[in-house]
Amino acid sequence: MPRHYDDWKTPPWEGVAFQLQLSNTDVGAWSINVAERAQVTVKNSVLDRLDLLLDGASGKISGLRPGLFSSWSLKDNNDIHCPCDLLLENTMLRGHWNLGFSGRADLAISDSDISQLGIWGTYVELTIKQTQIAALQAYNSMGSIAFNGVSVTRGFDFESSMLTMSGEMACSASARVANWSNSTILRGYDVHLVDASGSPAVNASLEVESPNGQRSLATPDENGHVSFNVSFDDSNYAENWTLRASIDNHTAVRPLSFLSTSPITVRFGEVSGTTTLIPYDGLVIDTPGTYDFATGMFALDDTNGDGWIIRVDADNVVLIGHHTTLFGGEDHTFETPYDIVAIQMHDRHNITIEGFTIMNYVIGIQSTGNQSYITIKDNRFFDNSERAVEIIDRDYLPYPPERDQARSNNILIEDNYVVGNTKIPTRVVEGKTLPCGYKGSESQDSPANAQCTGIFGLEWWGVRDSIMRGNTVKDTTLSGLRPDMMQNCVIENNVVDFSELGLWSCAGGAFVKSENIYRNNEITNSLVGLGAGENGRNNLYENNDLHDNLYGMYILGEIDPSKYHFGNQNEKVVNNKMYNNVLAGIGVTLDWPSTGRDLNAYIHGNTIFGNGQYGISFEEGSGHVLITGNEIYDNGQDGIILKSTPVVTINGNNIHDNGEWGIAAYSKTWCPDDQDAPDQFKGQITLDGNTIANNGKGPLCGVQLEEAAP
Repeated sequence: MPRHYDDWKTPPWEGVAFQLQLSNTDVGAWSINVAERAQVTVKNSVLDRLDLLLDGASGKISGLRPGLFSSWSLKDNNDIHCPCDLLLENTMLRGHWNLGFSGRADLAISDSDISQLGIWGTYVELTIKQTQIAALQAYNSMGSIAFNGVSVTRGFDFESSMLTMSGEMACSASARVANWSNSTILRGYDVHLVDASGSPAVNASLEVESPNGQRSLATPDENGHVSFNVSFDDSNYAENWTLRASIDNHTAVRPLSFLSTSPITVRFGEVSGTTTLIPYDGLVIDTPGTYDFATGMFALDDTNGDGWIIRVDADNVVLIGHHTTLFGGEDHTFETPYDIVAIQMHDRHNITIEGFTIMNYVIGIQSTGNQSYITIKDNRFFDNSERAVEIIDRDYLPYPPERDQARSNNILIEDNYVVGNTKIPTRVVEGKTLPCGYKGSESQDSPANAQCTGIFGLEWWGVRDSIMRGNTVKDTTLSGLRPDMMQNCVIENNVVDFSELGLWSCAGGAFVKSENIYRNNEITNSLVGLGAGENGRNNLYENNDLHDNLYGMYILGEIDPSKYHFGNQNEKVVNNKMYNNVLAGIGVTLDWPSTGRDLNAYIHGNTIFGNGQYGISFEEGSGHVLITGNEIYDNGQDGIILKSTPVVTINGNNIHDNGEWGIAAYSKTWCPDDQDAPDQFKGQITLDGNTIANNGKGPLCGVQLEEAAP
């Protein structure tokens, strides 16, 4: 069990020459590796990971999912023949399964959630049904894999392998090919051609064009189905093919790549041309298909009182606006008694919304519930009083440590333009003019009756395997981008200007956000440019441009460890630029015991300069932070200021030309007039290999000189 072990060791095991002994040790997670001919029994335990490596297997296996196993056996609960066996009794797997093959396998896998499926130097014939796979890897292997209702969330890794892959497989928006070397993969695709009524388009034709211009033509069968194969190798696995489906005078063009989902459904409009819809209050889209909306501005308030203008009640729907503007008809505010949503959907899958302008609603586009493959791109939003886009999967927010998020959402929010409030009220903070804040904070330089609307730009809660990319958000009174309580998501290449909190990501209460990437974003004129809020695990913040804010970035860990037993863990802040911010490049508040046991944040390779007061400022708390390889210079006062009592290691930094001290710590030396200041710094600091030079008052203040490496 994950806990503290004063004195513990494993019992003697037959055929095992070693014992594991733990003394005064904290164990956060256990994992078990079952391989070859091992016969393993696990009782009354909590595991973070189970690795199952089969040296030859045939038959069927199912139910490899996280959860509680009261009494479960690999062989007794499955029709499988293999050399090893695993028995779980009263055991919780709170992490994930890894399944690998090192000997020939002829196996059917179903109803499972597998983090890594590995094929290692062998031949396989696998059938995989209703299963989620994070990563599929093959090394020096051959064989075939037939998919049926399978999703791949992280991607693929192929080396010296030849495989045939066929059937129904969906790749998430964040899936990538991590490695492709000396490999050939023959991938099969199915295309379903249907007309406007949903009937098979038997008179249609399908042309497949390769990246080098070679074309092949296919005709559908009596069900409108076309099947074909594409051979991918080292030279073309990253290329795009083109599908052109035609019927009479209508042509649909679709890109095709190795990561494309199959089957692909192409739905034609009317034979005489695509049907154009005129939007109206109460429009319900309840049939799959592509819907083109008429050009123009449509003033549509919620006259029916049902809270929405357009509702999507079918899966596999594409809504395309052609300079289509939906206008709410009045200035809704945060106090509007119920949400008025321009386009709404719940429990929907495979939906695309693009090309609309949405103005003066409470929420522009809203998607909730059990949802996947939602794409919102190339839309414009103005003066929507709460949010431009809201994506919420409340039922599957990731609760630690009891369970992780159970499903993959694959949301793509891309290339949208958002102005939260064109008449935004302002306030002045430390001489910096900022949005007025949430629900009518005191405003200055604004009309007396100005409303604090446009509170959020783009927001999602509780999603997994999703991307927020290439969006521009301006003038929001709370958060420009608010991606919260998520896992394995990418937030990249966005621009945020004049929002109280530019990109703020947190997870309150007992929720977490983990394994996410925030990169290449530019955030300006905000109270906090990039906020790494509480309960973050293993998130990466890299190559962001954070300038002209109050704080360039703020790492905040406001969590009660006595209640939730975790805080920010291993937050990586790497290769960012923080400059010209009023107070500091990075602010840090981490409420976590100063045992030095948990690394809360890793700050490396950043360029932090020209900030009004400090480069890095430890404001409150006692977290454990590693600061290494940064250049910190030309800040108004100190390069690094330790106002709180952290456990901090400062190695290999270049700290120079700051207005006062290179590194300063809260003590009588730093602030002799402060009656509460201790005689010496109360935190724990380790200095090694730093270059600290040409600072206005000197290299160190309130820090023991002998702590600094020569």
